[in-house]
Amino acid sequence: FQATGKWPALIGVDYCIEGMGFPTAGEVRAAESNIAAKTYWAAGGLVTMTMHLQNPGVADEAANHVRTELTDAQFNELAMPGTPLHTKWMGPGYLAAIADGLAELKQQGVVVILKPFHEPNIGAFWWGSNHPSALRLDAFKRAWRQLVGFLRVTWGLDNLLIGYAANAGGVHH
Repeated sequence: FQATGKWPALIGVDYCIEGMGFPTAGEVRAAESNIAAKTYWAAGGLVTMTMHLQNPGVADEAANHVRTELTDAQFNELAMPGTPLHTKWMGPGYLAAIADGLAELKQQGVVVILKPFHEPNIGAFWWGSNHPSALRLDAFKRAWRQLVGFLRVTWGLDNLLIGYAANAGGVHH
């Protein structure tokens, strides 16, 4: 803004990222991001969002587990309704908390370009893999569809545009 007198066309927010006053990376806290998103949207900007959620396969939720591994078997369980890992993933500390924050944005008329599981083609985060197995690829697709269905159908969040954000350096899903 200082160089041109104009704001960029879009802002990127994240409900769970380190370095923004979050006590634990991966903790879902929508308030700060929603303020920025609503302000930017009201000024004519676009809003994008990624989600650096904690690894639901790790029992110790007090530490930063965004960059830990979720095994292929665990990812398969996450994408399988009725399993403990799937129930945890869809629950209050994970997708339900994200949905609650996005619902507030919907009420304000804010459209969000949501990029779930961003950079899945590298091993930087628990949802990603450099060389995914067939099991992981299948589970990833199911988890993606479940996430989108949960947000759009279960929560009625029709203010979402879903984006796929791969890393240019990795193998693509």
